[in-house]
Amino acid sequence: MPGHWAGVLSGLFGTNIWYKVRKSQVLGDQYSEYEFFESDITPSQNINAVINEQNNRSRKKMKLLSRPEYCLKSLKRFHLPSFQ
Repeated sequence: MPGHWAGVLSGLFGTNIWYKVRKSQVLGDQYSEYEFFESDITPSQNINAVINEQNNRSRKKMKLLSRPEYCLKSLKRFHLPSFQ
């Protein structure tokens, strides 16, 4: 719901409006409270930033998983005869 209102306010004021969740009934608060504020960041820029962050995390994970010592440990777990 706050995303909808951020979009309505963005259109109404002709600027980018974002929101921050202050309280959430979903998380156990008695009521939900949101803070709406103007931002220079467009939704497209935000999506690109999220995608870039996910890609960076995936690259780091792949780099870690491709390290020789990790690969050997993984192969040994399968009890392959050539690695015993």
